[in-house]
Amino acid sequence: MTVGALILSAGNSTRMGFPKALLQFDEHFSFIETIIQQYQNFDCTRICTILNPENLTSFDEPAIVKLVNKNPEKGRFSSLKIGFKALEDMDYIFVQNIDNPFADRNLLKSLLKGIEGFGFCVPVFENRGGHPIIVCNKIAKAAQNEPDDTNLKEFLSHYTRKNVETNMAEILLNINNEEDYIKFRKR
Repeated sequence: MTVGALILSAGNSTRMGFPKALLQFDEHFSFIETIIQQYQNFDCTRICTILNPENLTSFDEPAIVKLVNKNPEKGRFSSLKIGFKALEDMDYIFVQNIDNPFADRNLLKSLLKGIEGFGFCVPVFENRGGHPIIVCNKIAKAAQNEPDDTNLKEFLSHYTRKNVETNMAEILLNINNEEDYIKFRKR
């Protein structure tokens, strides 16, 4: 079984005013470094990150495939299509947003185990879905035929979903602006 990870980081971070990938997760690592390390520790077959032309040189990690969305204004689904194409030979693909840098080994293991027989799998805390999600190869291939402005939630509604309960409240975080980031750092 092959498992890839797709880290979405092509947005312009306009609400944050600073590239989210470079935000400090802790005193040693940025968000992007933390996420990469989490997936490396999980032994993903291949890890790709989608960047925009401005943040392409924002970090140097030779083990990661850097892909560029030259038109990030087209939205998240356009980035997904680029990443899914690069990972189309994987059996399963984790989809990780840069503004939610939480994906510990136990969560990833639970999601991978949970997807068996389903189209995609979502971590759930207190009846609310969070991040990351994992999708099967069939979904990654089907996405290639969709328009760039497709709504991911609507697209996924055509596939079987498995919820995996977790006690990690962090799966619900989206660190979109400076206020969110300050709250995150104070935790």
